Amino acid sequence: NNLEKVKAPALRRKLAAGKEMAYLSKKLVTCERDVPLSYEWEDLKLKEPDYDRLLPLLKRFELFSLLKQYKRPPGKIEEIPIKQIKDAQLWYDEVKSMSDKELVAIDWVINEAEPTSILGIGLYDGEQMIWGGDNIPGFCLIKGLTALETGASMVTGWGTKTLYNLAASSGIELSKNVFDVKIASYLLNPLKKRYRLSDIWDDISNHDELADIDEIDSQFQEENQIDRIIRAVSHRLKVTHHSCSVLNTELAENNLLQLYQKVELPLTKILASMEKSGVKVLREKLKELSEATHSKIESISKEIIEWAGEEFNLNSSKQLGEILFNKLGLPVTRKTKTGPST
Repeated sequence: NNLEKVKAPALRRKLAAGKEMAYLSKKLVTCERDVPLSYEWEDLKLKEPDYDRLLPLLKRFELFSLLKQYKRPPGKIEEIPIKQIKDAQLWYDEVKSMSDKELVAIDWVINEAEPTSILGIGLYDGEQMIWGGDNIPGFCLIKGLTALETGASMVTGWGTKTLYNLAASSGIELSKNVFDVKIASYLLNPLKKRYRLSDIWDDISNHDELADIDEIDSQFQEENQIDRIIRAVSHRLKVTHHSCSVLNTELAENNLLQLYQKVELPLTKILASMEKSGVKVLREKLKELSEATHSKIESISKEIIEWAGEEFNLNSSKQLGEILFNKLGLPVTRKTKTGPST
């Protein structure tokens, strides 16, 4: 006991009054070194994250910067049988043989040296891929696709407006509607920043990232590495084929299938035609409409903020959901993978 060594009476009284608390504080901060542990030192080392649990949570709470930081190592796709075709008539016959398959995915590679021409086209029916290129003219490759229209197969692709433009450049009209996984993904989540094929795969496969499905490297073409181009296309086709099945189901579950089939899908061809032919616009009228729309949006936004009773980001589905369902108590009519649909 060293209290008597403290000369200041007031301080000595305070220390005496808090004596028990001081001993308790000391006990609380004392590290016990003989506590039995059920862990080995090796178990306590920092390891790779549990991606299956971490990534869905980051996505659910819209922590996009952390999503970029925590990415799986690039995944792999099981290779599929590939049949290369170098004859125009054989190409047509092979395409026709796929026309009654339940689902056929399509992908194409544009010749970067001549953007209006096609280097090759790939089709995948869930079992094998056929690749038309090399000695087959672009016109014949696209013309061969009309053989798909003779059957009942569903055809799917990514960014199909480009395909319609290429066909139009060759004077060919593709009457069969192609299920565009890019548009379907947009309808299901219109607030996403990107809708690359890898982003779509990222959403439906628990963030199993793939390395080579977004762009067919131009270096492959420069070095004439046709085998690498075909392999990359086969990966895109397999991802597109699987994504179509998943997205089609999700559109139906979210009551968006009719909107997709009646509005978005037909609009793709119209936009392709507009890009090719051009459109005449009245600039002053567009400016007038734009200003009127902007004013209306601002007015509605202010009214929504007043109803909510607080400021929030109207473009954030997460924040909007908090206001609608938690604060205002509105009923949840349907749910998506990330929570109540707004």
